[in-house]
Amino acid sequence: MKDLFATWATGLVAWPPLQLPFLQYGKAMAAREGLMKCFQAAVDETRQQLASGSNVPGALANMMRAVDDEGNRLSDVELCDNLMLLLFAGHDTSSNTLINALALIQQHPEVKQMLQQEQAALQTKYGQQINGSALREMTYADAVIRETLRLRNVVPQIQRVAAADLELGGYHVPEGTALLLPLNHLNKHDPRWIADQPDAFRPERMLTAEGQKPGCQVSFGHGPRYCIGALMGVAEMKVFLALLTRGYEWWCDTDTEWEQQMGQVPKNGLPLTVTTRQ
Repeated sequence: MKDLFATWATGLVAWPPLQLPFLQYGKAMAAREGLMKCFQAAVDETRQQLASGSNVPGALANMMRAVDDEGNRLSDVELCDNLMLLLFAGHDTSSNTLINALALIQQHPEVKQMLQQEQAALQTKYGQQINGSALREMTYADAVIRETLRLRNVVPQIQRVAAADLELGGYHVPEGTALLLPLNHLNKHDPRWIADQPDAFRPERMLTAEGQKPGCQVSFGHGPRYCIGALMGVAEMKVFLALLTRGYEWWCDTDTEWEQQMGQVPKNGLPLTVTTRQ
């Protein structure tokens, strides 16, 4: 399944998007069919377990138990699509962001030092426990994640359809027009940072009054379609950075090329050497 997912994620944004078996996009669609077969097998197995009266834990079993107000359940196709969504949106986005964050931190020792200082202060205040209060006070870790997303957003672009006629940048956009929002371009050309080394990795910019303005950074989207898992994803990444920074010294091999898949991915896999801090 790992190889199927990697092929699918790599080719999902490939050009041209033609479903031909010798093109990267075509290979991605073939991998998607393989993933769907794996998901269907999991659905069939879980259904048998539920039918036998077993207490089956997990997201899939919960989705299969769910019933709406009219008594409808999710179809097998909907269950498999939701598993794909969970795998991609709930896992791959966070892991990819952390890979990029580790590479950027490795190249900026002063950032690693600031993370260590923040965690040392939180350990003094709260002990080893990472609770809600400690998470809220991880302002520098939060800034590191947001700055990583500003420079290397996982989702490079999103698509929308104009719900009504509008004027955009001096152009008339008729209702029904397909719109492409280049999130990476918008983040890197944010007017707040144009005169402040926009290509530099500087997490401290996110701690300023400008950096704290709500709605200015659209890494998770905006409006009614804002990412439903944004808060959980950021919390997970902050916990990972906290645990890694508190107990370990680490080094990663950043001497590699990066390729655009669903986010920027290191060709060498970014090998990580971790040792317990004495």
